[in-house]
Amino acid sequence: MADASSQTAHIQACLDRLSGGDEAARAELLGCACERLRNLARKMLRGFPKVHRWEQTDDVLQNAALRLHRTLQQLPVATSAISSAWPP
Repeated sequence: MADASSQTAHIQACLDRLSGGDEAARAELLGCACERLRNLARKMLRGFPKVHRWEQTDDVLQNAALRLHRTLQQLPVATSAISSAWPP
């Protein structure tokens, strides 16, 4: 896995491309996020065995990826930095 600073730089470059109208950057951003989202979903479900009985890691990942894709379509994102106003 790439170090955090190069990964952040890559994500920022994708966001810049997306802001410039490059629609392929959205797919690239989703690709960058998917492994992290999968790990977070796995960790989350591990803490809730009753939920894990009904939901699989990939189900949670798909839902999160769809939400991220929709958000990237609806909101202009200028930076990879986390806003102090998050969550809204």
